[in-house]
Amino acid sequence: MSDNHLQLDMQKRIRNRGPSHRRIPLWTIFGIASSAVIIVIFHVNLSLEPNKAIDATTSNNNFLNNSHHDLGNATATVRGKEPHLYNFSQSKNNYHQRGNVHKSGLVKRPSLAIKLNSDTTEKNNENTLHSSKMTSPLLATHPESSFNNNSNTLKKHNSNETLPSVLPLINRSQKVELPDPTRILTFVHIGKSGGSTISSLLRNGCMESIQGKPCEPNRWEKFPGPAGRSETTASRRISFYLHTPHAEQGKLPDYYSRVTSIVAVARDPLERFFSAFLTRHPKNMDETRSRNKRARMIAELRGEPEPLWAKKVWPNGKPDANEEQRVAFRACYPNVEEFAHCVEIPRGERVYNGTIQWWWRDAWKYKNISLDCGELCRDVVLGRSEFVHHARWGYQAFLNPLPQDREVFVIRTNYLWNDWIHVNNLLGSTYDVPVPSKKDAERVINARGRLPVRNNVSEKGKRILCRYLKEEIRMYVNLLNRAVNLSDEDVRVTLEDLQRNCPEVVETLMLENEAR
Repeated sequence: MSDNHLQLDMQKRIRNRGPSHRRIPLWTIFGIASSAVIIVIFHVNLSLEPNKAIDATTSNNNFLNNSHHDLGNATATVRGKEPHLYNFSQSKNNYHQRGNVHKSGLVKRPSLAIKLNSDTTEKNNENTLHSSKMTSPLLATHPESSFNNNSNTLKKHNSNETLPSVLPLINRSQKVELPDPTRILTFVHIGKSGGSTISSLLRNGCMESIQGKPCEPNRWEKFPGPAGRSETTASRRISFYLHTPHAEQGKLPDYYSRVTSIVAVARDPLERFFSAFLTRHPKNMDETRSRNKRARMIAELRGEPEPLWAKKVWPNGKPDANEEQRVAFRACYPNVEEFAHCVEIPRGERVYNGTIQWWWRDAWKYKNISLDCGELCRDVVLGRSEFVHHARWGYQAFLNPLPQDREVFVIRTNYLWNDWIHVNNLLGSTYDVPVPSKKDAERVINARGRLPVRNNVSEKGKRILCRYLKEEIRMYVNLLNRAVNLSDEDVRVTLEDLQRNCPEVVETLMLENEAR
């Protein structure tokens, strides 16, 4: 074929091919599609009426309130970490957790990602029955009505109301004040009340002092600044130290018989319970254990003494008991809010049946356990269970054995250093003892930083827990009234702090006092 023929053939093919089709890059297509989706969403949002806006919190609560679920028997092998799959035996109704429910009965723990409506989140925070970070099957299946029946028995107080006067609770008739030369003192460390800080300033502020054995010399020198330069009057005069192990041994009556006076630390019972719960939470214990271990290793490498706060974190009792307690936190009450609602669950309604496993003496050990969540939660908050150690050993455990003729000094957690100074003055100090700064105290005693699980309790959860802590609150009020170092005004201010946390219980106690 000649060159002319080739040229004509090429021109013919170009004419028959039609318009050119250029290939569009993928990123251009993706950009156009994304823009279209955004425009559509924006148009839909504009068309929604304000009162029709979707609130994720309300939707979830409606799901919880309108659904009845049956946990049934759960079988899980727990090896020190939270399992991601649970096998639930179905009974009357299918058990549903927010996530995928498979025909096999395996419920996979979902990753819940919901963007809350910013205008309604704060308003609905009190009514939220779960934490978005940690939600257990227990709370998801708890009907709202199970705790509403008891929450309306007394007048509700909101933050804007003027609370009734606490004066009916102030009764100083049981206060005993002794002549100073006759005083023989002990320090009573009621857990989670600031006792570790005070005991670190006492020459006899250690467990061995009850047996007459000396503690480490000059313990107070670990505090930087003026507080660590000299011993206080209280340190010289306090003979020995009492803490939870002495209460566990049942020897408090014998120890109290050796003294005329006690110096005790005291904290709002509700706040003390929160601290006890969070301290024993497995996730917080694991984090504290590793953090403290690192601090001790760093101190050793630097040739420095170990920080007081970097203590070893021991398991909760024997290995099987420790594993059982860890499972209880995961299965029944993974956070404070869920614990608060757990105590209202009727007996037998939520039962966890499973198998725990732990390594002991070069072999795996196994044990079948059954946890009635409602009963367990009530036992914990009422001080009948070791599952939350310091909740078991509270005001009733320490103060019921204390004779009425003993003199009492109280160091309140919220007024720690003011009370510490005043107690020293009453015991003979001729000057106000220096106290560590907040920064120094945290560095020495409790420099642990933020922990994974924190207090997420709602106002409704507070009301529930306060009702169950009523006897602890009563003992706390009696302790304040017996304190020789507290004025009537001090007691009033502290009771008002208590009233803000537990207004219904405080009102009940006042009515009981007035009826006598």
